[in-house]
Amino acid sequence: MNWKYFQLKSLTKKLDATFDDDYQMIKELHFIQRNKGMVINNEILEEEQKIFKEWEIYKVPLLKKLIQDCTIATNPFFKICLCDFIKDRRISIELWIKITYDIFMDELDSKDLKGRFWGHMKMRNEKLNLDLSVRNWPADWDYLIDEPCLCLEIIKLYEQYAPIRPFIAENINQQVQGKIWIDVRRMPILFEDKAQDIDFQRKSWFPKMTVCSHKLLETIYYSNSIFCNQILRFIFMVKDVIFPILDFFYVKNEAGTVVNIYGSEYEFMFEILYSLKGPCNKAVKTSQQSLRIDSVFKGNSDKNQEDLCKIVLTLLSQSDITEQVMQDIYNNLKEGYQVFQPQVPTFQRRANSKLVFLVSERKLNVKMARSEDILYHQIPDKKIREYMESVDYAFLQYYTNLLFGKVMSVHQSGGAKKPFYCIMLCMWTYVLPLYFSNKDPKLTEYPIFEQLKQMEQNVEIVFSDSESEEYDENVEIVRMGRLKKIKLL
Repeated sequence: MNWKYFQLKSLTKKLDATFDDDYQMIKELHFIQRNKGMVINNEILEEEQKIFKEWEIYKVPLLKKLIQDCTIATNPFFKICLCDFIKDRRISIELWIKITYDIFMDELDSKDLKGRFWGHMKMRNEKLNLDLSVRNWPADWDYLIDEPCLCLEIIKLYEQYAPIRPFIAENINQQVQGKIWIDVRRMPILFEDKAQDIDFQRKSWFPKMTVCSHKLLETIYYSNSIFCNQILRFIFMVKDVIFPILDFFYVKNEAGTVVNIYGSEYEFMFEILYSLKGPCNKAVKTSQQSLRIDSVFKGNSDKNQEDLCKIVLTLLSQSDITEQVMQDIYNNLKEGYQVFQPQVPTFQRRANSKLVFLVSERKLNVKMARSEDILYHQIPDKKIREYMESVDYAFLQYYTNLLFGKVMSVHQSGGAKKPFYCIMLCMWTYVLPLYFSNKDPKLTEYPIFEQLKQMEQNVEIVFSDSESEEYDENVEIVRMGRLKKIKLL
């Protein structure tokens, strides 16, 4: 699948020079929006939330037919016609992004659609490049004047290539007046700036950590987008789940610490803990069915990895509690153990004590000496399930990846770039400074933390919107040849 994403990237790279001004304009718009202090508009979000709920009901019996209609040869531009659903309502591009995701990512029926679409884009690459490189609206997209049916071509370009968004917005807002509207500020461009260091290593298992700056949270908060609103609500939910886990970082036994975290939502909890690789880098190591990681010695690299490792995460079941696993648990509680095990036997290296999280579906029964020193924590399964039932979490991951421009990288298997990487990055940017704010108030001295605290107090699991301040929703882009003036109306 990766080559298909890179295929689209090859087209957009050719357009960088053409749309460089547009890209700078979007960044300036977000800067103005963040510094002007605009906040969430209750009316817009309530209306969108209502429409989204209707879509979730509407799509159930019709999604397969919509996918088939989008795939047939008589629909050469992969148009998505939802006139019966939209009726006379004013629909935002955000709804189209969600609808396109549901159609394009359906596991049962969309395989043929995806194959045909990426083949179509390969053939269309040259023609689209010729039109867009000179800022011509492709004639094939003019049907929008008569029928407001967006197509996958437009959506995929809008989603995955930020500089072209003003060009698409300007044309669609003019051609489809009153039916579809686009405000490029609602889909912010996020950056992984890693600008905030957090260092409380003394008397704890915390390594030195680095998170993004508060500007990331501000950009999300001021977007007035239903999806960014959901990202913030996701952060609030995870904060309540992860704070008790972070307290274990201060528990130190004679040597190492071992914690069994268990519950039916163990896979989600493992995702959260796994994403600590973002702020903690090489201090976090993961394994499955064991507390060890196979290693091939290359000079001192294995020793460096062992010395850097402070936290070990592993997925275990009761059947995985072997003699070796129990010995590693015992050694870690007593004097430490080696995580990296050479494939070729070599001389013994010094063992280091670690914080070990055993993540499991059920509480583990470990019958061994010092088993009473193992700590236990039950996952708040009900809270997590209620959240998951209230939002399309897989889509929220996908959308957050779009905001960071990392749709391609998260589809690769290396490093910490898992599908959930970006949304967890946002979460740690809020959670870690908040967790350590009692030790260093400067970490949360920015107004955004107080704003989010106020927002969190008004959040229920059903995610009702209670913010109601004014929001300046219109933007006018006045073209002056190749340059543009930005004016917020």
